[in-house]
Amino acid sequence: MNKITTNYFKNLFIRKRKLLILYFFVCFMAYPFVMFTNLLTSAGNNASNITAIVFYLALFALGVFAIVLPIFTFKFSLTKRHVDTYYAIPINRDHLFKAHFIAPIIGVCVPILVNYLIGGLLLWANSSFMVYLSLLIVLCLAFLVFVIIYSINTFFVLKCNNILDACIITAMITILPLFVYMTVTIFLGTQTVNNGMITIRDIPELVLKLLSPMNGLFIVEQIVRLEYSYPIRLSFHFGDVDWVMLSYYLVLGCGAIVGAYFTFKKKKGESAEQLTTDFITYPLLSNIALACLIICFNLMGNELTVNILIIVSLFVVFFIVNGIAKRSMKLTPLMAAEFIILMVLVNGFNYVSRQTEFFGINRQVLDYTNYTTINFEISTVDYFPLNEMKKTIIVKDIDKDDLALLDYVKVLQEKTSLNFKERGDTYIEDYAAYLDINYRSGYDEHYVHFYLDSEDVEMLRSLIFNVR
Repeated sequence: MNKITTNYFKNLFIRKRKLLILYFFVCFMAYPFVMFTNLLTSAGNNASNITAIVFYLALFALGVFAIVLPIFTFKFSLTKRHVDTYYAIPINRDHLFKAHFIAPIIGVCVPILVNYLIGGLLLWANSSFMVYLSLLIVLCLAFLVFVIIYSINTFFVLKCNNILDACIITAMITILPLFVYMTVTIFLGTQTVNNGMITIRDIPELVLKLLSPMNGLFIVEQIVRLEYSYPIRLSFHFGDVDWVMLSYYLVLGCGAIVGAYFTFKKKKGESAEQLTTDFITYPLLSNIALACLIICFNLMGNELTVNILIIVSLFVVFFIVNGIAKRSMKLTPLMAAEFIILMVLVNGFNYVSRQTEFFGINRQVLDYTNYTTINFEISTVDYFPLNEMKKTIIVKDIDKDDLALLDYVKVLQEKTSLNFKERGDTYIEDYAAYLDINYRSGYDEHYVHFYLDSEDVEMLRSLIFNVR
């Protein structure tokens, strides 16, 4: 940065000195000062407990700062009065962006880091340097995640044209991943058979991780664990860190910084306090939210009256969201067409998914070769197990009779899938018994259950006892 930019950068801290002094003081008294004090003076369990609690609170504070600071930092580009003032400063857009982008990062991270280094001297004197060093590494990872989240929020704030939209869009990108997570969970619950055979239930969690870099703070939090032995102590698990996901967040953060930089350079001063029309703000986020609602309120299988009520309710929500975005409660043909297209596409996808038995996935069975033993147990409808209807298969010693029994599992899964397609449930009315299958390999266990009619029971009896 040139001299003018450096002076401007210093001026930012001078103008915010009272807030920075207060923040520095609070950090010193709260974290890590309290944490180090407890590590050195508290006996037994309380030291590690308080240290962990303070550390978790610090991570929470970093997450809050990453959400709110971009709005306060770049609000000057969202109001006409401030735009005229700041853009008149003899400093180019490149340096103006860098100064405002970096200043909050320094203001948040440096006070905590300085206090941490002071606390490190105390721990060094107490021969606990490894604890200090491990927590310092974790703290640096937390700072990295903070910068990533801060960068992504900055990018979306700069895509807005007024403060209200910046607040709404920031809230949406924070909450929407959770909404998508719940939607995917509901969708899989209504589209996949619930007998334990389908192993894609971890997809919602993966979707949440991919959409929400906030998960990075949870990754960092999991490194520091309390060992509930006596005495309770802190332990560090760097080997369990999901480095792939952290690398993914780093790529997102770098992309957000580049996007925010070019967005700021191209941002026109006259757009301040105007409506936000950028595609990745209201148009994209509101349509994602509407698609999630349509998926949750699936029209397939409902009565006509219920479906009409759902459609009307969804349209009212869509109309209100568009009204907030456009600051005008006016129905337009384009808005109606957009709603109809989304309804047709999403419900069409739901229909095709159900008719194809979730694109064939509902007929899939577990690969038994991934397990060492497989236990079969058939119980009657009165829930008293039939001891003679048990069998254990040792996979390494499998024979043709065992293969015939495993092949029949595919038949049962096909019948279950067809029943689910027609009725939306795996339950069979007037079932004669139910089958529990336990796939086991060391500590890894997977449970599957089937409802059986009389024909299934007799077939399984013949397969278990090799009766032909």
